[in-house]
Amino acid sequence: MIKYSPNHPNGGWVAIIRFQLTDRQYGGQIDATKNQGGLFWFESRIRGGWNFGSYRQDGLGPLFEQIVAEDKAH
Repeated sequence: MIKYSPNHPNGGWVAIIRFQLTDRQYGGQIDATKNQGGLFWFESRIRGGWNFGSYRQDGLGPLFEQIVAEDKAH
């Protein structure tokens, strides 16, 4: 799920991520920002819960944009 956040001056898009393990689900989101690059927020639930940390990974933004572009083409 990708949505745009035009009301935030430095925000681009947000992708909600779900990790399905055998006995548990974890989640987080990737934010594409103009001033901080790609940020990944790892959480104890799909949305919210305990924040296990935030990590900057600028390579995730272009990767997700490519995946979405290819998915729309099919």
